[in-house]
Amino acid sequence: MKRLVLFALIASMFAVPMVMGRIPTNVTVINEDGYIDNDPPLYTRENTTSPIEVGAFLGAPDFYHGYIEFNISGIPDAAIVEQVELVYMMQDNGTNVFTINDMQHQPSLSSNLTVFGDAANGTQYNAGWNNVWEDVWETLTLTGAAADLQANLAVDWFAVGFEPSGIGQIDELYSSESANAPLLIVNWHLATDFSYVISGPFFENGNLTGVPVTVTAAIAEGNEEFVVDGSPVSQYFPVEPLIFYWDLGGGSTRRIYSTGTENFTVTIPDDTFDTHTFTVRDFTNKLARGDAYLEAWRIVATNDTLIERMIIDVHNQVPMNLVTGATYTLIVRFYDNTTTTWGFFVPGQTLTTTIVLRGVEITDQAYLVGNFINVEITRPIPTQITVDYLTSRNTTIFSNVTVVIRNGAVVACPKLHR
Repeated sequence: MKRLVLFALIASMFAVPMVMGRIPTNVTVINEDGYIDNDPPLYTRENTTSPIEVGAFLGAPDFYHGYIEFNISGIPDAAIVEQVELVYMMQDNGTNVFTINDMQHQPSLSSNLTVFGDAANGTQYNAGWNNVWEDVWETLTLTGAAADLQANLAVDWFAVGFEPSGIGQIDELYSSESANAPLLIVNWHLATDFSYVISGPFFENGNLTGVPVTVTAAIAEGNEEFVVDGSPVSQYFPVEPLIFYWDLGGGSTRRIYSTGTENFTVTIPDDTFDTHTFTVRDFTNKLARGDAYLEAWRIVATNDTLIERMIIDVHNQVPMNLVTGATYTLIVRFYDNTTTTWGFFVPGQTLTTTIVLRGVEITDQAYLVGNFINVEITRPIPTQITVDYLTSRNTTIFSNVTVVIRNGAVVACPKLHR
């Protein structure tokens, strides 16, 4: 059945939030939070009552510096941290403006004087943040905090300090003693993760769709979803996904089976498309050795782009959703990641959907055996193939052996004598 591109149906994907393949860690355990009041000459710590106060009084050198110390022991020490976000809620918002800074000293183990200074003299993650709303959750990306948190993974704590940027009223943040405790959202991955960079979404004619697309990754633990909205998206998975797929409308999906860490592009048909089922006939016996895939490639925005990759099932039947009249290159990818290019396929014009695999695989030593002929093929070095010919009847006076490459060019025509 032919299908029109009903891309408007994908508009429902707008409401789907982005979920990383490696799910972010919500750090909710707080070792200590509070503030230091430097009411001269004392430095007083308030860490048992809500809220966290930040501010400075008019007419007096009296400052409140707030802090939060998070317990990050739930994140592996070997993690590579990508992004850190602070989620908090204002309890009472004055007219003040404050900055959020890094902290070099662990507040729960440091003196009041040290904490007061450390909350204000570190690297500014967010300079001059003006809090407008009360009782509304704020989520801030802490610029530069990823490297700092990663450096502290071995010691299991990470802290931020709050410093007033001027003289004014007091800002109050809900603390861990309240029902609205702050938290960190940490995006991270491991070097051993399967990593993918996904671009798009593009129509197959090369134009960006302008509409976000939700991509589903099917993994052993269940499905994970993420959104591709015009900028490349990095995704990390602790185990290799089986397949990535996304909706084309009308009940159809586009599918790319995973063959390990790679980059790919989310594409949408730019015109009427149909499902074409290919039959793969294998005379090389390579399909029986492990998973094999049929790939459809097309030029998208001047780049040769993988459109679909489908696994070749036990019946060697492979369905693909392809645009009528477009030109695709069909490639068979074998278990060892070697490939064979079958050729071009134009839906609606190319009549055959049968892909035939022929040829002899030259390993370290291979034999071709006929009724009376034995041919031994060896590869002594990567650039040389040696063919030894023997007739079991011992009646051959001489024979010609021709070796050709796939485009038909003759490589050698040795004349063999007995």
